[in-house]
Amino acid sequence: MKVARILILLALTLAACVPDAPTPGNRPKPKDNPTEQGENPPAGGRQTFNIYLGNTHAHSQYSGDAVQENNEPSDHYRIAKGAGYDFYAITDHSQYDLSEEGVAETELARRWAQILKEADNFTDKDFVAFRGYEHSENNGPGAKGHFNVFNSNTYLNALAAGIDVKYFHNWLCTAANKNVVVSMNHPSETQYDNFACYNEQVRSLITMIELINGGSCNDHYPAYLVALGKGWIVSPVAGSDLHGTNKVASWPARTGIAAKELTRESLLEAMRAHRTFATYDSSLKLMYYVNDMPMGTVFEAAPAQLDFDISVTCSNNIKKVEILAGNGVVVKSKEFNAKTVSWHETVPVSNYKYYFVNVYGSSATPIAYAAPVWLK
Repeated sequence: MKVARILILLALTLAACVPDAPTPGNRPKPKDNPTEQGENPPAGGRQTFNIYLGNTHAHSQYSGDAVQENNEPSDHYRIAKGAGYDFYAITDHSQYDLSEEGVAETELARRWAQILKEADNFTDKDFVAFRGYEHSENNGPGAKGHFNVFNSNTYLNALAAGIDVKYFHNWLCTAANKNVVVSMNHPSETQYDNFACYNEQVRSLITMIELINGGSCNDHYPAYLVALGKGWIVSPVAGSDLHGTNKVASWPARTGIAAKELTRESLLEAMRAHRTFATYDSSLKLMYYVNDMPMGTVFEAAPAQLDFDISVTCSNNIKKVEILAGNGVVVKSKEFNAKTVSWHETVPVSNYKYYFVNVYGSSATPIAYAAPVWLK
């Protein structure tokens, strides 16, 4: 009996020393994102991100120039979700709704609320839907141009009397809009009265620029370089600007966002932090670090050198990657012929205030433009 009791006590003691195995629902899931580097290192080390691909600009029938059948916000979200987008934004024109004759203010409020309701209904662990609005300043006086505003509770009529770009910049800087994120849309090289800034606080809210726009994927790279040269800290995005749903599934371009997780809050945080890229290839994923800091970083003090760590994956072969500075000056370049590319390169710091990465496929022009890093 004494021996049996000892054996039982010994068995219980050993069992207590063995950690519980995870239940099936708690087992770690394998990572399926090729650009994720693994779990976060200890504090002070390199952060890691997932790459999500989607669209930051589209119009439903609530835009006055997009009234047609099968163009409800829900149609856009449903098609985009089925086509494999990670996120999708409806950014209807505000001025058409507000100036539309015979539409009461209560109906306008219902439409604004309905877009958010549909966005919430379609958002889940695999897809994030955004409600935004396009502020289309077409009549001045002074600066003209379009902006997309995300995460605002309300909107302005861009064509109403007294609502110019200066008013818009000041409105963005009010306490009610402290959590908004804004992009410059399809700009020309002289847009916004030569990229004027009417309130310095707005620079922290206007964080992106639409480098690729439209169903035919028009390129606004020259305007992007002008904006950077004017001191705007903006990263590239791609917006379909579709006014119907017939090309949603086939649109080839994407905005890429480097975020911690696929939630609205996490994507907005990444957009504020300029961790975006624009690509003509819906399969391309791009991420790079400089001195272990992610693309989009603003270095408060310029380091002695810049250690680039660039990763690209694509279903089509990558032919070349460039590191550029200033007004598009190529400081380093390397050729490849592979679907998965890694490149580690050191660049000495010069007088340039920002550096960025462009990626090439088989064409003579880039297929992807990554956010810069800035040196103060």
